[in-house]
Amino acid sequence: MNNNLCYEILLTYSCNARCLFCSQGDFDKSKNAPFTQIVKEIYKAKKMGYTKLGLSGGEPTIREDLPEIIKVASKIGFKSIRIQTNGIRLADFNYAKKLKESGLTFCKFSFVSENPKIHNMLVSRLGAWEDAVKGLENINRLKIRLGNNILINKFNYNKLKRLVNFLLNKGVSNFVVIYPIYIGNMFLNKKIGVPLNRCSRYFIDIVEYLEKKGLGDEILFLNVPPCFLKKYWQSAIGLNPFNTLVTSPDGKTINLDESSNLNKKKSKVCKNCILNSKCSGINANYASIFGFKGIIPINQEKDTKKDFSSKYLTDNEKCLIEILKIKNNIPTETVIKMASKIPLCKDCSDGNNVINAAARLVTKKIIEMEFKNGKYFFKLKTDI
Repeated sequence: MNNNLCYEILLTYSCNARCLFCSQGDFDKSKNAPFTQIVKEIYKAKKMGYTKLGLSGGEPTIREDLPEIIKVASKIGFKSIRIQTNGIRLADFNYAKKLKESGLTFCKFSFVSENPKIHNMLVSRLGAWEDAVKGLENINRLKIRLGNNILINKFNYNKLKRLVNFLLNKGVSNFVVIYPIYIGNMFLNKKIGVPLNRCSRYFIDIVEYLEKKGLGDEILFLNVPPCFLKKYWQSAIGLNPFNTLVTSPDGKTINLDESSNLNKKKSKVCKNCILNSKCSGINANYASIFGFKGIIPINQEKDTKKDFSSKYLTDNEKCLIEILKIKNNIPTETVIKMASKIPLCKDCSDGNNVINAAARLVTKKIIEMEFKNGKYFFKLKTDI
């Protein structure tokens, strides 16, 4: 079984917002996958060996049957169930609680600005930011794992530290920075776009900012060629297999590893890059608008020196702390067994990940780790 396999189901193309950057802006909003079809897809995913299930859209929370969909996935054995959401409906605590009780383990939000006016303008809905913040607080209160996608545009590309710092203090500790594809609404509103060569320095700044907080591995970049990340090129999504299948509301299946390389172009200088065989280039629509400026061959490895002294915690660290609050001074196998009931962690099924998280918490002086009788034992400090 491959624990990295993810099956993504687009439940609907409908949404309760009208984001200026939405790549599905011209999709048929009347298409909603029937409940019976979704159930069949969930069973098929399980049978095929997928261990992670993603539910998105459109906006998945506008479906009244979402709790039942999650419940089905949980009942047949999915331990990792994620929704991708704008967070508006999650402002209702009782609704958020119902999703958790159904089996939701991961909630990925889409904040594009820490500024309410800018966020609401970009998603074309008054009060969207305020509702989403309440939703974020509710999910954090329910101890469901949190994440956030940041869609890059001219209003936020040079203010990433503000947004990330806001989210860190709301309990979010992992991020995906998404550069838009110029289709749908983003094509119609390309005036809000900004070329990658202007974004590059700010992308690098935010990685370094998070590295200083011990969270350098908690940020990834989608649709960003690695050359715009320079020595942090390993943070670019797409250099390794996605291992993800996506089904649309009309039942069509897309393999991301086959489709992600479509409509890509390379510059002449790409042949001199150490990643030429792994990188598929830049989106052709982007190239037609902005050209190839800023593409410089990568010729160096990332500096792997890290600092884990920050007060901010990764999802694995949060999970281990919650476990030790329930039962202290326990070995690795007990942590793994208890982790299945706490939806904060992404991969506590691996003993090495538990030990790595513990080592960071030792550095932060939150826990103690001791090796005895051939096992590692972890103990939460009493003054925490």
